[in-house]
Amino acid sequence: MPNPAYFAAAEQSFMVHDDFNIYNSSNSTGLWQEATDGATGASGYDTTNPGGWLKLVTAAAADDYHSLFTSQKMFKIAANKPISFDCRIQLTEANTNKAQLFLGLSSVTTTGGMLASNAGPLTNFDGVALYKTGGTSTFGLISSSATAQTKTANIATLVSGTTIQLGFSIDPHDANYATVTPYVNGVGVMNNNVQVKQTLAYPTNPLCIMIGVIAGSTSAETLLVDYVSVSQAR
Repeated sequence: MPNPAYFAAAEQSFMVHDDFNIYNSSNSTGLWQEATDGATGASGYDTTNPGGWLKLVTAAAADDYHSLFTSQKMFKIAANKPISFDCRIQLTEANTNKAQLFLGLSSVTTTGGMLASNAGPLTNFDGVALYKTGGTSTFGLISSSATAQTKTANIATLVSGTTIQLGFSIDPHDANYATVTPYVNGVGVMNNNVQVKQTLAYPTNPLCIMIGVIAGSTSAETLLVDYVSVSQAR
């Protein structure tokens, strides 16, 4: 898990945590806003699991997107300001390995954080995210400072219809750079017995929380979100 020691007291940190027990997609002045392609399916609740599971639905059209993002860009990667991101999702793919997903922090909220034609994350934004590109079953990690981007593949594997917990920590280590560490089901990701980490130069822009699902084919995709929780040191 991202290190909770930084976020032990309210006077030391601020947090956005949402279990989606109450959600109003028509409230453009609340915590959350949505971006869609217009024909996108409606958001709502999934009633097959206990608790508040939010449902984001695309249209049955390639590259149709449906994203959720905080109305305010309240996070910023900076020295002495570590960040912890955590979420729990479930996706039952309508067309195997075709859906695209974006889960993380971003300065840009267009097209659900992903390019058209299964081309991966946007090529110019500030932020960090776990993402899945159409044509694969695996998640990657991207750290982005404008067009300077670092990507790591094979962070986790999506099993259709199975819940997965995904997260990352952003830990500043000097005046210019932070270390980004991914977590899957609460455990750090290892590669050849070495924990996966990225180095990110501090980007300029403030960030919102963003979760997006994009149809990678002409099948409608439905993303279920159990919760999202993001903390940052004050």
